[in-house]
Amino acid sequence: MPVMSGIAPITALAFLTAGFVYGKLSGSVGSIRRETGTLMAHGVKELGPVIALFFFISQLVAYFQRTNIAGMLAVWGASMLQAINLPIPLLLALLIVVVAIMCARGDRPVGQRELLPDLLDAAQESPEGTRICTPASASASANCAGGGASVMR
Repeated sequence: MPVMSGIAPITALAFLTAGFVYGKLSGSVGSIRRETGTLMAHGVKELGPVIALFFFISQLVAYFQRTNIAGMLAVWGASMLQAINLPIPLLLALLIVVVAIMCARGDRPVGQRELLPDLLDAAQESPEGTRICTPASASASANCAGGGASVMR
């Protein structure tokens, strides 16, 4: 399919055009010739940790393929489950209990911070004793509702 073989340049051109139009209309981009290097460096600067993560993930995947450890672990785990000989509903119940324990301990994925802002963004005390209120704690606490020493972060 000719469209699918050229999808990367088409996508890049679409995002470049949209970014250029937005930058010009919002006033955040003055001259493309003067600011191209700065804008590109700013975009790539945030990709460094992701590229490093992908490097280590690719090494791990290559190691798994070379050693066939994933297949060996799957066969070992299946034989262990067969040897235990527990009923399927009990195995599912145990799986749910293990996941619930992990969640209760705080072993949550990274995205859980956005889902639980009131629990994680409790009001903190600054070194000077001034109460620092986050937007989540300001809406949840009467102490952050206003007055004297509270500072919104």
